[in-house]
Amino acid sequence: MRPQNPKWALFAGYAVSQVVGLGALALVAAIFVRFNAYQANELVGLTAGILGFSHFFLIPFGMGFIAAYFWLDLPSQRTHNARRAAFNTLIACFGAALVLREGAMCLMMAFFLLWVFMWSGLDVGQHFWRKNPFLSVSLVPLFLLLVWAEATHPPTQTFAVSTQFHSSASPQSLWKYTANYPRNPHPANWWLYRMGLPAPLQSTGRAVVGGRRDCVLTGGVSIGEKIVVAEPNRKLEFVIDRQPQHPEIVHHFVLERGRIELFPDGRGGTILKGTSWYRLNVAPAAYFDLWSAAIVRQTHARVFGWMDELARGEGTISDSSGPAGRRGRWN
Repeated sequence: MRPQNPKWALFAGYAVSQVVGLGALALVAAIFVRFNAYQANELVGLTAGILGFSHFFLIPFGMGFIAAYFWLDLPSQRTHNARRAAFNTLIACFGAALVLREGAMCLMMAFFLLWVFMWSGLDVGQHFWRKNPFLSVSLVPLFLLLVWAEATHPPTQTFAVSTQFHSSASPQSLWKYTANYPRNPHPANWWLYRMGLPAPLQSTGRAVVGGRRDCVLTGGVSIGEKIVVAEPNRKLEFVIDRQPQHPEIVHHFVLERGRIELFPDGRGGTILKGTSWYRLNVAPAAYFDLWSAAIVRQTHARVFGWMDELARGEGTISDSSGPAGRRGRWN
């Protein structure tokens, strides 16, 4: 039964939809632990990390659909629904941050999708509850079945991003910094870095096949790499064997491989080309790859800009706040 008091009806819509959403998310997490059992002992991390289609479509859509039942007697213009869906999404994000330990940046990236699908569920739900309440109730088990089906087949896609940077330094001058460069003292000014995303600081290692290349990031995060190709003054390639342990990255974004290539420009300078391969355990992957590709390019920008400065023996460089630094040229 719906509360007759509008305030209580509004509250009930928020409360019940949040409880159902949290329960569905727990169901997805439990199924992931059962069927996708790497790090099965880390339920919270796995819940927050391996996000699928259910998280960004089925669950928010279902939450909006359920809330619509309690809000049938309230004003239902599209602006009302949009505001209620936005507030419900905001509550869900706070809950994910507090209960599931989801990172602020991940929630920020996902907020638009969550809001759109919750709003859609609210609009569709109001139509169904008014026209055919029996059919609406029968859709609830179907919703749970879809969540289960999606969770047992979690999505994963691999992407590659390449960037190029022109340096006036020679390949010989740049090569020694491909595996080992000192700490970058310049602040990471890109806005996601300023929000807490780890930025590259330093690399230690030897540019030989079988050697190690360990990258230190801000916030005490590091990445472990094993060098598999080392062609002096031409190419360094490595595989990732230790992932960065950071709540904004772990499980969502899995680094697989990296490559740095140096091409003489014919004028004494070098074209640096960086390629990173990574896997996204999140859907819709195409949407989140827009964010991931931008992050990878910013990482390349900071590393190549610092290598360029070191190779030319100059003491100043501005950290890039976009894909191009103050020195060098991006292609």
